[in-house]
Amino acid sequence: MDRTVLRPDGVWIAVTDLGGDGPTVVLLHGLAGSSRELLPTAHALPGYRVLLVDQRGHGASTRLPDDLSRDAFVGDVVAVIEELVPGRRATLVGQSMGAHTAFLVAFLGSHLG
Repeated sequence: MDRTVLRPDGVWIAVTDLGGDGPTVVLLHGLAGSSRELLPTAHALPGYRVLLVDQRGHGASTRLPDDLSRDAFVGDVVAVIEELVPGRRATLVGQSMGAHTAFLVAFLGSHLG
């Protein structure tokens, strides 16, 4: 199911939610990519709820956002998790730029208590 998450700066983040009742896995693509390139990985994860995120400026998300800072990318992933799986933990998996975003989100989460 295709979903979108609206950010306070007016940016839309496109998410493909493959559903499922298991633990949540969020897949994050690399620079100049899109979530579609991670579909084979997503389909290799039966028993999980997989969310594929098009990061801002990529894929079906807002293409030319004003803010392309690392903070904006991190905030987008946090917002996706808070809106689509509120109160639940998620495993983050990223490739290249997506891995960097995943590390920053995990670091932030480890300091929130």
